[in-house]
Amino acid sequence: MTIKKLERKFNTLKDENPREAAEMAYALAELYLKEGNTEKATRFGKESIRLFDQCKMDTQEDCVAIHTKLGDVMMPELIHQDVVRNRLKALKL
Repeated sequence: MTIKKLERKFNTLKDENPREAAEMAYALAELYLKEGNTEKATRFGKESIRLFDQCKMDTQEDCVAIHTKLGDVMMPELIHQDVVRNRLKALKL
């Protein structure tokens, strides 16, 4: 899936499925960081955290990744706000 397709899917899901959109935002942050676009990487990293904050992330089951891979990004088995912050620590989110 290309960045543009992933962004379109993210924009479609962010209001109706914030949990899945949070993972997509994380993947987009990773992809933009890899491209050297720190502005967009930071934007999507913050969006991922914001969306995860809206979701119930209390148990290990809540944190299991929905996707194994988005674009070229392998998703961590467990994902939540702190995982996003840790993996994108270069962006100082």
